[in-house]
Amino acid sequence: MLMVNGERDDSIDVHDSSNDALNICKSCGSHCCKFGGAVATRSEVSAIIEMGYPNHFTAVSEDVFITDWGDDMTCPYLSDGKCEIYEVRPLRCRAFPIFQTGSGQVFLSQCPIASLLSEEEIHNMVEKLAECPSEILEGAASYMGPYAKKLERKISRFDRTRIEGK
Repeated sequence: MLMVNGERDDSIDVHDSSNDALNICKSCGSHCCKFGGAVATRSEVSAIIEMGYPNHFTAVSEDVFITDWGDDMTCPYLSDGKCEIYEVRPLRCRAFPIFQTGSGQVFLSQCPIASLLSEEEIHNMVEKLAECPSEILEGAASYMGPYAKKLERKISRFDRTRIEGK
């Protein structure tokens, strides 16, 4: 279940549950889950907690939450290379390898899972990310600002291509 703007949306999921996708993520070492915390809205955090998962989120603003992470910047929901909250993970986690910066620019990271995405899947996710309130981008960017250099080093592991608005 995915919460988008407070409503359930099961149609958006870049990563399917096929063995191909899971094996690719495992072989990569779940690198995307080591870029700092997961960014979530209040409704996404509520969905995670309602499913019985522990709350590892810190409020950045009224509707922006980020998971706490350790020195290695690994998401606390990553365990043995798998996401514990996979079925209810936030939109920004579902979107990867498509990601949006604090300025609103959208990129496609050329991680191994990117080869499984169709143009339609990429387009749909870009549209969903564009619907996110600016408060989410601004709150996450403000919180993660002190970690910008470390985040850039981690994400630079893969080439990325800027996706222009359609």
